[in-house]
Amino acid sequence: MRLSILSLLIALISLSCVENVISIRIHPDGQSVFRFYSYGDSLDIFDDDFIHPLTTITQKPRRILDNDNGNWEQNTELILEDSIYVFRIEDSLSLGYKYWKDISVSFFKTEYDFKLTFSGRMIKTDYPKLYSAIKSENLDSINWAPEAFTVLMKKGLNDLVQKSLLENNIIFNDRLVNHVRNFFAKIDSEEVLDRIKNDKTKILSELLQPFNVKKNLPLLLSNAMHPHEKKLRNTIGLFNDRFTIKMLMPGQPFLTNATGINKDTLVWDFGIDSLLHNDYEIRAKSIVYEFEQLQKLILGITIFLLFVFIIMRIAMQ
Repeated sequence: MRLSILSLLIALISLSCVENVISIRIHPDGQSVFRFYSYGDSLDIFDDDFIHPLTTITQKPRRILDNDNGNWEQNTELILEDSIYVFRIEDSLSLGYKYWKDISVSFFKTEYDFKLTFSGRMIKTDYPKLYSAIKSENLDSINWAPEAFTVLMKKGLNDLVQKSLLENNIIFNDRLVNHVRNFFAKIDSEEVLDRIKNDKTKILSELLQPFNVKKNLPLLLSNAMHPHEKKLRNTIGLFNDRFTIKMLMPGQPFLTNATGINKDTLVWDFGIDSLLHNDYEIRAKSIVYEFEQLQKLILGITIFLLFVFIIMRIAMQ
């Protein structure tokens, strides 16, 4: 029997906080050093809401004592020479993120361009009531769980169609979803939650019984909904997480969307509110002037002009 992950979300009373700090240093030769640090409850540190890179030169999870609370910290270091690197793919269950870097070299300057992109979770579009609940910092599931269940159901039906496990009958599939939505709207909210907490295959069998669907559809649909439920759970797991990005680049930054600057370090600080819809992009550009090359150019031009001047004076005598 597979219980709906929504039942686990509904049972949440408080959410633990995890602090995630990503320190980035870009060297003049283009090498990028990433240091990931996470601190919080052990269940949250090692869950799959936000995952440190797995392929690293050093990965040192270790426990520390924090006022007898038993919190944990995880440290991971990664050195990259690639201009593009995907830490987690966009459609992964955990938070997807990737980086892009470009170095442009000219005669007397070098420009560094850097982007770190966190994949948007599309909550605002897919789960509008949950989006409102998160924005208001009130995760009372009685307000958003019924809508979330029908959205997950629709996603599951679409997946079954794509896998050719269900006939591509858009009108009929929409009727199934609308029937469940209307059924939830007619009964007491507490009863809705009680039903959602039960075995998902069983509740789907009961809800779809008037349509005389194939006997195996509730089980297929329950399994198809599961990955989307897990992604939703991971998104809610980020509710109290904070992200701080610290970046040190060569030269002088001249274009950035950093939320703050601490001496020569660019700083971004954000949470789940920045990830609820579209991608959240960290962007910075810096420039290094090659003064030695510039001095050589100026000296060369000066010598050339002086030489021309001397030639002209000699010619005029």
